Amino acid sequence: MSLSSYTSLYITAIQLDEGRNDVLGIRAVRWCPDAGQPEESSVGDLAHWIASNRGVVYLRWPDGTTGPRVRTNGDCLYTSTGGQSDPLLLLPHFTDGKAHPRHRRFARR
Repeated sequence: MSLSSYTSLYITAIQLDEGRNDVLGIRAVRWCPDAGQPEESSVGDLAHWIASNRGVVYLRWPDGTTGPRVRTNGDCLYTSTGGQSDPLLLLPHFTDGKAHPRHRRFARR
């Protein structure tokens, strides 16, 4: 499935650029719909989806509870608290060897 198939998602884990520990260093996210299999997307793709008002995103903690709503500012994801103490950074981290581009590239028409 793709992001466009959903109206609400939950981020369950993040992937950080090497050497970064702030929200600007998030390069990819693992997300899932309310009932479904987890998927991964680049930050750029998810930020574009949010900015286009296609749906809402919340954090989902490992215990299954829902965290704060996720917002976007360009290609950066954040919650209302933002900064280095942003709850996004408290989610589990994943590394999978996949190359997730930091910025989405849009084809010109």
